[in-house]
Amino acid sequence: MSRWYYGLVATVGLLVGYLSMKVSALLAWLNAPVRVEPNIVKLGELVEGNEASFTVNIANRTDRPMKLVRVHFSVCGCFFERQKLPDIVLPHSKVPISFGVKTEQLPDQFQAQLSFVLAEPSGATYTAAANLIGSVRKEIAITPTFLDFGTVLLGGATSRTVSFQSLTGKVFEIERVEAPTEITVSHPNEPSTKVHMQVTFRPRNSPGWREGKIKFRLKGLLRQQIELPFKASVDGVIDTEPNFLNFGTVSPGESKDLKFRIINRSGMSFKLRLTSCPKFVRVIEVEDGAVWLARLRVPLDISPSQVISGKIVFRTNLTLQPSLEVPVFAAVEETKNRKAIRGDSHATRR
Repeated sequence: MSRWYYGLVATVGLLVGYLSMKVSALLAWLNAPVRVEPNIVKLGELVEGNEASFTVNIANRTDRPMKLVRVHFSVCGCFFERQKLPDIVLPHSKVPISFGVKTEQLPDQFQAQLSFVLAEPSGATYTAAANLIGSVRKEIAITPTFLDFGTVLLGGATSRTVSFQSLTGKVFEIERVEAPTEITVSHPNEPSTKVHMQVTFRPRNSPGWREGKIKFRLKGLLRQQIELPFKASVDGVIDTEPNFLNFGTVSPGESKDLKFRIINRSGMSFKLRLTSCPKFVRVIEVEDGAVWLARLRVPLDISPSQVISGKIVFRTNLTLQPSLEVPVFAAVEETKNRKAIRGDSHATRR
């Protein structure tokens, strides 16, 4: 026999096997005691940056109530519940549940699985699932997708360039910008297919860590909003070295000293006034406002496993940085001798 005959037989065999598998899966779904309806959710084409939603039903086809134990998505971070999940699914009932879709992290073509784990009073568990299929239209390219301003001195400034470019050739414009008070955004107001803007970070008031999001409202595209995350570390114009006083593990009755130095990055003279200290901590000026000593005296009657923490606070005469804070930490631990004494006292009482 010719080769085409064997090829035809092989093709028919594969087709029959495929159809048998599909029919078996359909019968299993139809006869399942718990199932998700529909079991295939076609989300169609979604627009990147816009939220979408869909609804499925959990069908309990048994005579027993089912407790919803867990909901799981195979693609994490892209799907979320739009309503409070039911605790119990009653016998012979269907419960509709609405979910939302965040499109930013989804690929151009995606297939995900939504699974529900339910348990009956006897302890037996069932898993019901639905497949989610769709695509994402990417309308705009964002460069960069995350802003890292690095380390910035309090009162200083640093800038980054951000670009939005239309991938479809449509013109758009930035209608509104929402940003924290330390962030300013300079952008053109006329419609274009590509927008370059300057994002400037000017830290004020206090040193420390900054992070957040800049929100851009767009006009002219299906995508209506862009959220651009950022982070920055702010150094004070005056600081301490070290900037955290860790006394470590201390015992009741113990005294421990730690020195710290004041660092001046402002290039100006300033005055410091000590305003507050944590409990059990005394601060002493050692060297003309430049070097200070923190002395921790742990009382004898303090309870073991207690944590001593707080902040040493100075007031300054600098407008840029009106205060300087130094965190303090210590963990109280009972000594072996004290444990032995306490054990002997308990034995004597008995």
